[in-house]
Amino acid sequence: MSELFSEKVVEHLSSCFTRMNVINHLLSGSMDRETLKKIAKIHYAEIRSFTDIKLPVRMYLCPHNALIAKKYFATIYIEEQGNFNHQEHHANLFKPVCYSLGLTDSELEIEYHSYCRRYEKMWSIAPSTSAMVRELAISFAWESFIGYFGKKITSVLKDKYQLEDANLKYFKIHFNADNYHSKIALETLDYYTKTPELYDIVFDAITETLLTDLYLKVI
Repeated sequence: MSELFSEKVVEHLSSCFTRMNVINHLLSGSMDRETLKKIAKIHYAEIRSFTDIKLPVRMYLCPHNALIAKKYFATIYIEEQGNFNHQEHHANLFKPVCYSLGLTDSELEIEYHSYCRRYEKMWSIAPSTSAMVRELAISFAWESFIGYFGKKITSVLKDKYQLEDANLKYFKIHFNADNYHSKIALETLDYYTKTPELYDIVFDAITETLLTDLYLKVI
């Protein structure tokens, strides 16, 4: 791996993480419970969209011979599906958090079916190296998220919002797995990012997904 590339990408990612205002608001413990409830509902819809829609599309967006990237996305797809055990599907693992905040299955279903439509346009993008690198960069950003914030988030959810430890399995599983996913994502990203144009795509994609287009915005 290019050490310079790796260092610069990680540095940029950390900078974006520190500027995620909604997360900083949550971690401060000053977020009201109703706003947290909205965020949980949106995050459930994102998990389910990510698992059942975005990951298959990401494999489609890889050029035909981009087997390393396809293997990376396929591995995450299987894990996010809970190895095809319905109870372990990661959207279902997040449901206890939602229930603890007063959300119902009906509310979660309505949110998902409305929310997932934003990703329909991904199928209209032609497979290419640039499209693949963009999705790898976004994947790297989010696979790094719980490793960076996870323990702080679980502490706040328990201490400030009185969520029980037993209902936070989603975070525990991701904290253990995502540190590895983040490492593989960065290695895969480095393997394909060979031009200045692709380099720019990586940095722009990380900024956009964490700051500009952040799905957790509830205003």
